[in-house]
Amino acid sequence: MRTVLARSLGITAYLAFIAGLGTVCVHLARHAGTHAIVLASPYLMPAQGERAPTLVERRQIEAAIVIEANLQDEVTIVPDAPDIALPVLAAQMDVSESADLATVKPSVRSISRTRARHAVRAVRTPAADVFGRSFGVMLMASR
Repeated sequence: MRTVLARSLGITAYLAFIAGLGTVCVHLARHAGTHAIVLASPYLMPAQGERAPTLVERRQIEAAIVIEANLQDEVTIVPDAPDIALPVLAAQMDVSESADLATVKPSVRSISRTRARHAVRAVRTPAADVFGRSFGVMLMASR
C-alpha cells in the first residue's frame, strides 16, 4: 500500500511540476511576445504607408553622409600651370630620358640578376606544413 501511495505521490508531484513549468512558459511567451511586437511595430506597420529603409539602404545613406562630411573638410588645391612652354618641357623630358637610358649598363644588370637567381634557392616545405599554416591546424599525425 505504501508503494502505491508513494508512486501516486511521485506522479502527482511530477504532473504538478510539468503544469507549473507550462504556466511559467506561457507567461514568459506572452511577456516576450508583447515586447517583440512593440519593438517590431515601427518596421512592420509604417505610419504613412511608406516602408522603412532596408539595412543596405541605411548603410548607403550613412556612407553618403560620411563622404559629404569628409569632402567639406578637405581643401582643394589647384596647381598652377608651369611657367615653361609645353614644347620646351617636352624637349627637356626627352633629353632627361635619353640621359637616363645612357647611364644604364645592361651587362651589370644581367650579371646581378643571374647571381641573384642562383644565390636564392627555394626551400622545400612539406605539404602538411603548408596546409597547417594556411588553416591554422597543427598536423602532428602527418609527421
